Amino acid sequence: NLEVDRIYAEGVYGNTTIDLGRLPYFTNSSHGMVYDDKLTGAGVTFGSKNVKTTIVYGRSSKGADAFTTTPSGSLLGIDVNYDSGKKFTAGVGYNALSLDATSSSAYNNVDSMKIWNVGIGYKFLPTFNMTADYSKNTNNGDNYNSSAARGYNIQANYKGAVAANKGSFGIYAAYRNLGKLAGIASTYDGLNEGYKGWELGTQYAFSQNILGTLKYFQGTKMATGTPTDLDDHDYSKIFGQVEFFFWS
Repeated sequence: NLEVDRIYAEGVYGNTTIDLGRLPYFTNSSHGMVYDDKLTGAGVTFGSKNVKTTIVYGRSSKGADAFTTTPSGSLLGIDVNYDSGKKFTAGVGYNALSLDATSSSAYNNVDSMKIWNVGIGYKFLPTFNMTADYSKNTNNGDNYNSSAARGYNIQANYKGAVAANKGSFGIYAAYRNLGKLAGIASTYDGLNEGYKGWELGTQYAFSQNILGTLKYFQGTKMATGTPTDLDDHDYSKIFGQVEFFFWS
């Protein structure tokens, strides 16, 4: 089967950018903790040099991989970010997903997700920074416990690999606690919604435009409080990949 990953038209009008089609959406305000995937619809980004707002509306859907499925439905996202280009960054976001019947059934008949989030970052050195994020879903239905609706992430980053720069590298360490309903399509490869624990990772540019990634997660698959999921379980995962980038 042939699947289009992304295809969209973009127009820039002064300080406003408009996108239409199957486009990427990344919640910068949560450093990707709430959403990092495609959607089919429209997005607009506007604001000043230091403060930018992104609003998207469209269809969220994706086939299942080995570990998770992005729930399908209609998504409204609002993402506001402050970045002066200096040391401190901050953001706040709101994402509302009305679940399709199939996704709702998979989430024990929760019909929507209404997730607020905040995030901050601070650059201590040119080569070292930390980020912290928190999310809260105000609709956890009747079957999930309260911890399933909350998420947070604390991460320390040293340097960073750049695909175009051979020999560049980055390493990070993070503690993540992401409730089952606290994110929609998180950016993490080491864990997904419903897990908590420590993650260590590194990236290395083997050659120009060849980037390797290795991540290790050790933690817990959290009980959600539903009748079939009352106990925590130990969980670990190793994730690795090599990416090839082609620039025109």
